[in-house]
Amino acid sequence: MAGAMPAHLQAYWLGKGLARWATTPTPYRSLVAALLDEGVPANQVHGAAARLYHKHFGRWPGKHDGAPSAGEQIAARHGKGRA
Repeated sequence: MAGAMPAHLQAYWLGKGLARWATTPTPYRSLVAALLDEGVPANQVHGAAARLYHKHFGRWPGKHDGAPSAGEQIAARHGKGRA
């Protein structure tokens, strides 16, 4: 699963698999746990989860109410993103 997630797995996690994570109180954590349960390697799980979360919610994990995420704040301090 290095790089892009195979299309059939992305289709599952953004389709039928949504019920396993997207409606929970902590969807990112739930998705990470579900991906680990399904055998996604620990060194790839957070990247895969972040991309799926972003595709579904339209924002990166940790970003709430239009405020920049921690990563965006760091990037902005280094001139690489929005403030």
